[in-house]
Amino acid sequence: MLATFRRVTLAGMCLAFLAGPPIPAFAQAELAGAVAVYEAIGKVYSVYTKMIGFLQSGDPTAQDKMLEQIRLLQQAIRQVDTELRGLDDELAQLAYLDKRDFYLQTLQRVQEYQAMSQTGGQQLEEWLQTGRTDAGKLASAENNSQLAANALRSDALYVRPGARAGDPDVFEYRATLLPYLYALTMRIAVVGSEHPTFRSLSAYTDEFAQHASWLRQLIAKMEAVMVCRQFVARDGPFYSVASTCRNTVTGYASTINGEIPRQNVPGVTEWSFGSNEDAQNALAYYTYHDQWKVRRESGEDTLQGFLPSVTWAATPSSPRDPAPIALRFQTGPLVGPGAVCIQRDTLGLSPCDIAFATQLWTTPFAGGSGQVAAVDGAYCLEPHRWDPSVSVGADECSGSPGQRWLVSETGTLRWGRNPSLCLTGPNLLLNTCADAAPQIWGRDWPSHYPHPLSDPCPASSAACASAELLGASLMMR
Repeated sequence: MLATFRRVTLAGMCLAFLAGPPIPAFAQAELAGAVAVYEAIGKVYSVYTKMIGFLQSGDPTAQDKMLEQIRLLQQAIRQVDTELRGLDDELAQLAYLDKRDFYLQTLQRVQEYQAMSQTGGQQLEEWLQTGRTDAGKLASAENNSQLAANALRSDALYVRPGARAGDPDVFEYRATLLPYLYALTMRIAVVGSEHPTFRSLSAYTDEFAQHASWLRQLIAKMEAVMVCRQFVARDGPFYSVASTCRNTVTGYASTINGEIPRQNVPGVTEWSFGSNEDAQNALAYYTYHDQWKVRRESGEDTLQGFLPSVTWAATPSSPRDPAPIALRFQTGPLVGPGAVCIQRDTLGLSPCDIAFATQLWTTPFAGGSGQVAAVDGAYCLEPHRWDPSVSVGADECSGSPGQRWLVSETGTLRWGRNPSLCLTGPNLLLNTCADAAPQIWGRDWPSHYPHPLSDPCPASSAACASAELLGASLMMR
């Protein structure tokens, strides 16, 4: 009888979910060229983050280090040029026929500003390579990089004509976002190479303040085209979560974090036994992950990563400026009692074996906090549905509150959402912290192996790179 009642309740829940305020239908399937563009945006962000790190460090050799990053930046934009042009053509097909030529002219202006920024980058390279003595090269790099970055802040470059006669223009960022972020990064490169302490000059801080303001506007517009619906249904001691988010420009959607839904009930989880607190934790979990996936796929998450350091560039320097926070990570095993290690593929404990990359994890050093990421940087430890009563699993590294861990000096991993709970072996549960043996995780391979791997992250580690990028972003947000 109870099972029948739950089925009826769930059916009503599904009808309520579908009958609520409508989530707009897909604008269109994601365009082929956009996928390569999003990948290139990630490369640009990686370069940008390294440049900002050089400038914030006060390293006297920052200009020399910038040169290599400028080359990587130029390479990233060249590699995706064909896809960008193809994306322009795809987007033009979505515009009303009578306005299609006008829209293509708008996209041509975007291309011209991108080319201007690339020219500025080439001139900066030449200035750095020739001993920083050619004032004319530097002046040209200054002019081209500034004009391009400023021009790509225009509202007119982020709209597309509607699909039918009389339709209003619609927000469209896919053809312009990469050229703008590229130009902004190149502008940072030019200004930082010429004046490593540029924050003492109001002309530059005022300029970057305008970029910070534009980033906030873009983020707000991208939030506005993300439409979500999430809620919890209760049936006695059971609960079920409905969750979906969609970007109405691209059509990309995430539903219950990609999990298999209840049979014949799309967007709704299976019934689970749990308290009201469990249900609310699950709702928060699905809400965060569905929203994050839509932000990631649209490029919004990267915009949010840019914003804190652009705000830093817009802030005049002061003798009382705090020193940059050094985020330190290490790669190695997580060793429990009995020389057993947490294994990524099984999310259980196995005999430690230095040959298994699946036993390598990237964590903050003792005393720090952040993600505990598998060595490939793709998955991080996180309790499913943020439920402290279940075994800790792994989900895509997203910076979620459920993926933050506090690494104590004694070797415990305290859960960021509830620091009174620690990761506990052998079943990888969250139990009250007691500094007991099952909660102490060593970072060195057991002594019978030839060498430890608890040194700072090697440069070749993808996990370290992603952990540092995301860690820096989260610390500044």
